[in-house]
Formats: sequence, C-alpha cells, structure tokens
Amino acid sequence: MVSLGDKRGRTVARGLTLVELAAALAVIALLVALLLPAIQAARESVRRTQCASQLRQIGTALYAYIDAWKSLPPSLAFGGGSFYVPLLPYLEQEPLYEDVLRQVDAAPRSFYVSFTSFELDTPPLFHCPSTWLLQASEVHYAGNEGTGQPWFHYEGVFGVFAPSPNLAFKFGNVWALRPSARLVDIRDGLSNTVMVCEVVPKSDAYRPGKGVLTPPRLFTGADSKEEFIGVCDSLSWSNAEKVGYVHLYWAGYTWRGPAYNHLLPPNRNTCNAGRKRTGSVTPAAAVTAGSYHPSGVNALYADGRVAFVADRIERQAWYALGTRQGRD
Repeated sequence: MVSLGDKRGRTVARGLTLVELAAALAVIALLVALLLPAIQAARESVRRTQCASQLRQIGTALYAYIDAWKSLPPSLAFGGGSFYVPLLPYLEQEPLYEDVLRQVDAAPRSFYVSFTSFELDTPPLFHCPSTWLLQASEVHYAGNEGTGQPWFHYEGVFGVFAPSPNLAFKFGNVWALRPSARLVDIRDGLSNTVMVCEVVPKSDAYRPGKGVLTPPRLFTGADSKEEFIGVCDSLSWSNAEKVGYVHLYWAGYTWRGPAYNHLLPPNRNTCNAGRKRTGSVTPAAAVTAGSYHPSGVNALYADGRVAFVADRIERQAWYALGTRQGRD
C-alpha cells in the first residue's frame, strides 16, 4: 500500500494495482513450487527411515527365533502360516500369536487354514508408510527365496515345510520339504546375503511395475532360467497381459507366503511362467522386490544390517545377493 499527499496535506492510502498483486501472487506461487518438492522429499526421507527401522526390528526377531530354533522359520508352512507367525512372540505380539494358535488348532486338518478372521489384525510393523496399502492383510516386507521359483532352484534363506497339517510353525526344522537355512548354511557370507527385502504387493494389476505380467509362452523346468529372465524383463506394460495374482499375506493363507526372489533387480517386472494349455496362468516365477521409495529398496541382510539398494544395481550383483551358497 502506498501513501500519497493530497492538496490539503492529508495522506491518502492507495491500494495495490492489479499488476502489483499479480506479481506478488507469482512470487508466492514460485516459492511454493520451490519448497513443495523439498518438503515432500523430507517426508519421504522420514518414511524411508521408518521402513528401515521396521526391517531392523524384524531382523532382531529373526535372530531371536534363530537362537531358539537354530534355523530361520519357513516362508510358508503348508497348513500353518508364514514366517511372520512364529515371529509374533518376538515382536511383542503374543495375544495375536495365541489367537493364531487357537484358530489353527480348531481348524479341520486340511492343506490350508483360513486366516481371514484375523488377517485384518495386521501389525503396523509389517506396513511401510511409503507403500500404498491395497489390502490390510498384505505385507511390504518379504523373505528371500533365492533365484528361482518354483522350478529354477531354491537358493535363498527361507524354505517351505510340509509338516503335519495345521501345526507347521509349532515345531522347528522338522518334516522339511525344503528347509530354511541356518546361519552356517549361508556360506556366501552373512554380509553378502539378503534375508528380507521390501516388496510391493502384486495385487494391483494396472500400476506399471506393481502387478504380474504373463509371457507369450509357457516356461517349464526344461527351459533356461536366463531365457525366462530375458523374456520377463523385456515385457512391456503397454502390450503384455497383466494379471493381479500374487498376494503377499502376512499370515500365509495362499499357496505361497510373503516371499520374493532375485531373478530381476528391484522394481523391475514380476512375471508368471505363462499360461497352461487349459488357459489358466501359472504361479508367479519372478517375484521382484520393490517399493515406492525413489530409486530403490531397503534390504535386511543376514548379518542384521539394513541398507538401501538402488534400482540400478547390476542384475548379476543382485542375483548374487539372493543366494546363500552360490560362491559369488
């Protein structure tokens, strides 16, 4: 506001002109445009740090479990839940753990136990604040099953048990179909092997990089792993068939637990192995790590540390971090 004098010596106030007002608004808009990305980046930095902290807590619980049972829990115990279930007592979730035990004991002795009645009681620890929460029962951290799934060999740290139905997670490393690793089995070195990593649940089929793609032909155990990797990595979201298929539930429930593999680097394609002659799709063969952090994922290594792994990591280097005794 500008003050002017009139003929009688009085001061008259003059308001801003439209040009001055427009200039002031432009300056304010410019400042907001400059500050907003910085504020968003700061918030994302806090969220990424929180996700890393949650991974460390999961790592502490895994080490407590290893001290008690001498091996890692199974990523999925047929008829009895994922590796998160036996970790609940080590994560101060004893009431939820007892709830799981009661429902498993009461369930029919079948291949699967339905965990739907308590799936919504997902501990907040299992959700990364940066990742979209599509279903409350899904998790954003999964166990490393190596460099193949299901026929390209299991070389990771988590295995699958086939014990007496419904009691899988009550007993240690028994009746093992494919046992989880002990620390002494990780011969590549604890600091060179990823144990748990961030994942984006693959139930959103229409977000690039977050759903599941179907190759143009069916891949089987007779095919080259490298050929499958090349085809999967080359698929385009603009023309490939998309299937919202892989649900990573914290309590298991589906045929696979919360697990991923190291066939492709973080935030690349996730693919099934193609369609069968019947027209049905096969289970996902490349379940890729991912996150909504800019340019990478948090990873928990077998030595207990958490590090950020960039998307641009070389495929062979990421592949090597997924094997426990690949001598790489």
